[in-house]
Amino acid sequence: MPIETALYRRCRQAALAALLAAGPGLASPPPPDLSPARWSAEQMAANREIDFRWQQPPVGAAGGHGVIAATTFGGTATRVGLDCLAQGGSAVDAALAAALVQTVWNLGSWTSFAGTLSMVVYDAESGEVHTLDGGWNTVLGETEPETIPGPDSDEAPGRKVLVPGFMAAVEAAHDRFGRLPFAELFEPAIYFAEEGFELHAGHRWLVENRREVLTRLPGGRAIFLRPDGELYEAGDLFRQPKLAATLEGVAREGAAYMYRGAWAERLVAAVREHGGRLAARDLASYRPAWRPPARGRFGGYEVAGLGLPMPGGADTVQALQLLELAGLDPARHYTEDAADLERVIRAAHAALLFLRDDRQFLGELFGEREWTPWARVDPDLNRELWQRMNRPDWLATLGAAVARRAERAAHSDAIVAADADGNVVALLHTINTALWGSTGLFVDGVSISDAGGLQQRAVAAAGPGHRLLDSGHPFLVLEGGRPVVASASVGRGLHITAVQHVANLLVHGMSPLDSVRAPQFLGPFFERFDHQKRPLTRERVYAGTISDEVLQRLAELGREVAILEAGDQQFIGYWAGLKIDPASGRVEAAASHDGWAAAVPPPQP
Repeated sequence: MPIETALYRRCRQAALAALLAAGPGLASPPPPDLSPARWSAEQMAANREIDFRWQQPPVGAAGGHGVIAATTFGGTATRVGLDCLAQGGSAVDAALAAALVQTVWNLGSWTSFAGTLSMVVYDAESGEVHTLDGGWNTVLGETEPETIPGPDSDEAPGRKVLVPGFMAAVEAAHDRFGRLPFAELFEPAIYFAEEGFELHAGHRWLVENRREVLTRLPGGRAIFLRPDGELYEAGDLFRQPKLAATLEGVAREGAAYMYRGAWAERLVAAVREHGGRLAARDLASYRPAWRPPARGRFGGYEVAGLGLPMPGGADTVQALQLLELAGLDPARHYTEDAADLERVIRAAHAALLFLRDDRQFLGELFGEREWTPWARVDPDLNRELWQRMNRPDWLATLGAAVARRAERAAHSDAIVAADADGNVVALLHTINTALWGSTGLFVDGVSISDAGGLQQRAVAAAGPGHRLLDSGHPFLVLEGGRPVVASASVGRGLHITAVQHVANLLVHGMSPLDSVRAPQFLGPFFERFDHQKRPLTRERVYAGTISDEVLQRLAELGREVAILEAGDQQFIGYWAGLKIDPASGRVEAAASHDGWAAAVPPPQP
């Protein structure tokens, strides 16, 4: 069995000392023990097999004692979350511990401890929904955002760095809704960073494709090159000791270690060495924001998304209000009828109009109407939008909107969890760039994103020292004030995917597993211009999932369709979701594509 980490031993000793101090005969529960050091070799191997089941059929789970689903590294991440739930942790504890492990296992590629985190939480004790915004802050000293180098430029990579919110949000969420000791949540991530794990061929492919960026600077070379100077190969033991030390620092000192402590000092020094303008005050002044959720009605349900002015919640509420206006037939799945499918596509596409916050474009489309995030959750205004979307020129309008969309892919992870007490969370965390980004910067093992180099207009609109708008889509759906659905999605098609899953779960009565097995559309995505130099969009569908007859009729309705092969995942949205039976409290969960879902088994009689 691997050697226990120093922090693990300290936590165990402190917990034991507390129990002994409580006095003899006191019926106290045993201290939590989340360390994977206690996992058997068989358990570790089984988790690893699940983690690397890429492009395999989806799975589901169900139970009433705690359920979790995650979009990637589901074997290890969901096992950690289950350990939290089984040992008295809350849904938030489980989701946070799983998110920490995901970032260690993906090598800081599509999520980062210096990235962002957002969540929507239902607190069963109060019956209230809360949303947490741990998004980027802009840099106070960045007064020329239009000159920030883009992702393809090697010039001044430090200027692309924004103020991260991930770790501050982890602490804020735990402070409010956590039950287990804060340091304990870090134990699994520390274990895998310190003891390491065997690299998979998928890891090796990611690293090879980003070799130039990852080995440009000493920090990256120290992580990704073996002592012989070659990249680590599949099957090699991959350890991240500097990252383990960073996580131990946070577990010991709290998020302050990364915002006002030793790590913060080293981040500022690294960024400024490479032309950036980040200063100590940027980190010290960062605060995650708790916001009331964006709310709206969908049939007999209430939708609660990320709080305004964050656009992700408005996207969700607006799309589901439009979906209700589509008038779907519950007895017939929308992909079985071209007219139904076209209406669902139309509802899901509305968010594309608002992606870039282009006032001139929106003015041309809506005239005097002010389509702020607050207006977008107004059912009367959405009825007006639905009428406009029925006009013959709608597809040309959509093409113009998509033409404004940034085509560079960004990557994230999503987790949903419910505990035995009825608390529910939907969480999204992200590095907000293509794999690792382009800075090449690593500070004590932590990958540093180039998100500022992708969002110059957004940085300019926010102004120095302010929060960027977060378009993430974690949300809850409630009936009678209690959650019945939790949804979190990532990838290029995150919003479009989430809308379809809600239709499946609540209109067609599907389980989460049936929903991720159901056919769906994956686009639209911009293909520059057609032969007449017009913006061109085409819906994407997987070959064989929707009938040729429906697709032909869809084309007659004006929706061009591109057929993707089964292994092509570049345009899809990845989804983790759960559905709760209000009568029994039974929770069903599933995750699409490469994800996993798991449930705490009932106690033995």
